[in-house]
Amino acid sequence: MIPIAESFLTGLKYKDAVVRAHCAHDLSNIVIGKIEDKRALGRMLGRLTAATLQAESMEAPDFPGFALRIALRKIDDEAAITPVMESSLQGLKHKDSTMRAYFAHALAENMAKIDNSKTLVGMVRPLTTLALGPVDPADSGTSDLQARDSAYFALKQVLEKVDDQAALRSIVEPMTAALQAPQADQRRRAAHVVMLFAYKIENEAALAPLVRPLVRANFYDPDEDVRKQAGTALKKTFGSAPAPAAHNDS
Repeated sequence: MIPIAESFLTGLKYKDAVVRAHCAHDLSNIVIGKIEDKRALGRMLGRLTAATLQAESMEAPDFPGFALRIALRKIDDEAAITPVMESSLQGLKHKDSTMRAYFAHALAENMAKIDNSKTLVGMVRPLTTLALGPVDPADSGTSDLQARDSAYFALKQVLEKVDDQAALRSIVEPMTAALQAPQADQRRRAAHVVMLFAYKIENEAALAPLVRPLVRANFYDPDEDVRKQAGTALKKTFGSAPAPAAHNDS
């Protein structure tokens, strides 16, 4: 099967879209699933990733991403997977929402296999941007929601492993902004991330911007989940929940 897979990988570069579609289909539905040689699959990852990045959408006939997904599920080697994960970060910026959802899912599904500190630190900012960033009303379809959900799950996995203080401090500003967002879902995610990981930030001055939004969320947010998580975050991060009057400037 390996020589057949190699031929189909070459076919993914063919000018004729029909040929590319045929190769993508057979790689995804027949060939890759029958290959158990992890080294051989590892050698294919780069070409599968490049072809997937070039696809216009997940619905495109020549989309080879399912073959890439199958291959990744069979490989545990961090060195082989890391370039795919780094390319997936670029995929989060794809113009098509289904592609953004695909790459966010790839990151979430494979993050447990990544332990290199430098690699993980490099993932903090782009994942935070998608998971906690402002929601554009024009980007509120199913695929965009799936992309944000997957990015959020991947971010939590990354932050569990990251101890780099500069990387951790970099999430304070987006967490602070998200706690004050108009969308309840965005506030819930932010409160949950603060609750889980803000305590890892050692510099108290860096945490200061979070205090007022957390207190407001704890006492005044209309969403019960946000209130509960903000309260827990205050106690876990600062030791207690300050009185609301001291921080309510209304």
